[in-house]
Amino acid sequence: MNVFFILLSVTIFASCGGSSGSSSPKLNSNTFTSQHPISSEVTLIKGYEQTVSLPYNAGGFNVFSPPDSCEISEIWNVEVTTPCDCSSGSCKVGVTPMNSKTSGNFTYTLSNNTLTETHRTSVKISDVVPFV
Repeated sequence: MNVFFILLSVTIFASCGGSSGSSSPKLNSNTFTSQHPISSEVTLIKGYEQTVSLPYNAGGFNVFSPPDSCEISEIWNVEVTTPCDCSSGSCKVGVTPMNSKTSGNFTYTLSNNTLTETHRTSVKISDVVPFV
């Protein structure tokens, strides 16, 4: 009886974890690709530098492993006047909207030693401070 139980147990455990279908390729463990990229929108005043926070997904970065570097790219109708910087888990960039435009955008990439995320920010360019 004990031999039967041992053989049955070995058979069950040996088949665990098997795959009956095709396997999917492994993801690169050093890159987090968000299933829901952040697309944020800010309203800025023409001709004045303003600081814009760069949000990120909580599913990737966290308080124990926040982004520590950032890069701005694909800039349209805004000028980066203060380089982006990440400190204490928060990333920011200083941008100045162009005077003759009403909208703009930029893409930003945040990273640390294990993760990388890329998101886009749309900019509404206003003549005056909007009152809500």
